[in-house]
Amino acid sequence: MKKIFITSYLAGTRAQFCAFMTKNNVKPGKILVITTAGNVEDYTRYIDEGKALLTSLGYELTILDVARESTAVCREAIMLV
Repeated sequence: MKKIFITSYLAGTRAQFCAFMTKNNVKPGKILVITTAGNVEDYTRYIDEGKALLTSLGYELTILDVARESTAVCREAIMLV
């Protein structure tokens, strides 16, 4: 089963993210980051902060913008992680 952690500001929820990953016994590895919410914002530095956090925790990032990809590409990206 896939585990999903949804947040609008990952760097600001580091403790909750780490607790979620520990509780669900998820080890660093591949992780899918969906950045689509940033498409309508002028300020998007929080996305880079989140990416930096995940990288520092040892995750290999796959970035997905669901607004720019086909349903098939999105489905494949979700299934592969």
